Amino acid sequence: MIHSIFILNSTGEVIIEKHYRGNTSRTESGAFWNQTAKSARGIPIDAPPFLPTPKGALIHLHRNGLFFLASVLTDTQPLFVTQFLESLADVFVDYFGELNEHAIKDNFITVYELLEEMLDNGFPLTVEPNTLKELITPPSMINRVFESLGADSAKTATMSYASPRTPWRRADVKYAQNEIFVDVIETIHATYSATRRNLSQLLIAGVVKVNSRLSGNPDLAMRIRANAPFDDVALHRCVRLNRYQESGQLAFVPPDGPFKLMTYKIRETNSLNLPIDVQSQIKFDHNACSGSVSISLVPRFASAVAPSLSGASSVPSGSMILSQVMNAAGGKAMGLSEPDSVMDHVSVRIPFGTFVTGCSLSANYGTVQFESTTGTCTWNVGAVPRGKTPSLVGQITLQDGSAAVAANPQILVSFRIPGYSTSGVFVESLDMLPPERYKYYKGLRCITKAGLYEVRT
Repeated sequence: MIHSIFILNSTGEVIIEKHYRGNTSRTESGAFWNQTAKSARGIPIDAPPFLPTPKGALIHLHRNGLFFLASVLTDTQPLFVTQFLESLADVFVDYFGELNEHAIKDNFITVYELLEEMLDNGFPLTVEPNTLKELITPPSMINRVFESLGADSAKTATMSYASPRTPWRRADVKYAQNEIFVDVIETIHATYSATRRNLSQLLIAGVVKVNSRLSGNPDLAMRIRANAPFDDVALHRCVRLNRYQESGQLAFVPPDGPFKLMTYKIRETNSLNLPIDVQSQIKFDHNACSGSVSISLVPRFASAVAPSLSGASSVPSGSMILSQVMNAAGGKAMGLSEPDSVMDHVSVRIPFGTFVTGCSLSANYGTVQFESTTGTCTWNVGAVPRGKTPSLVGQITLQDGSAAVAANPQILVSFRIPGYSTSGVFVESLDMLPPERYKYYKGLRCITKAGLYEVRT
């Protein structure tokens, strides 16, 4: 299995190393870095994730400028190691709130404690954040004071589990107020062609996150509906796989606290409508060393609906699903306010190139910034009220001789839409099965955001 773990920063420096089966020489990490520099564009992130070595292989994961590098033997399944590296990165985010070089260096002790607990002699042992927090206390100001005094802030007591069949859930969980929240978060990856008449690429990546604060050992059954079939479904290990394969129902005993219940992708997107249409027109006049820019963001939201869990069997694609109470049997109504029907965190980036030396652009919403060293224009729109159309217009200045190097830029759009589901995914029902029976709060929230949302001009 895994012999050693290395964490490298963006310059190839090893900031963390942990060995499980003998010491792997740092020269292997140096060899990895030398190979990544030979990638197609000379950029480390373009390197293949699997790199053969004389004794085995190096498998890496790139995340936020950090490289998680695992040294393994040739008989190891690469995807198994990649999945562990993904879990390791997610645990760091859960513990430190962010994942970067500074977060790793500020929490050296906690990082090594996690690496010691998550792998046993190179084999993954404990990867569930909720379970790890019972063993290793997340860093805080009080913990840092204890560490500076030489005291051990980690919990050393052995965890007791609710059952040998549910090692992800601790025993004797009790809450004065029982509640469970479900977040359906979808990320749109779309590429418009230069004519904007069709989409060169469209993919929706979704994740169902659950925050469970339920007493006892609850057995839940959830049914999720969508207007397009799911692809590449990955389920939390608490889900009973046989039940899901037979009926599509998610039956599970949840871990205590937040966790990812399900991830999926949707590729059959012919019937789906994108929430934002980007209308752009960029023209260059090389004789006058100038150009004109006109960009508009047109919201394409459907009318708002709030389906009940026991109501209609389908929801129109691109529907506005409001934050709502899931009033299934056994659940108790909880008042959640409807979100404003707006886009927020909206921004547009236009990497013109260094042949653009200046610009005079104005927008009816937000602020416009221009970085002259890279020729990149950033339009920070912010929040957009429903029914409004943000627009950016103006002139740009070109350097002499730009005709030989000028190229139409790609427009990169970023946004977030609370209460919106592009694919129409929604939770149809959520029930608690015997023997546990008590009143509990249940809430649903949908969020759509942009991944690689690109418009070619």
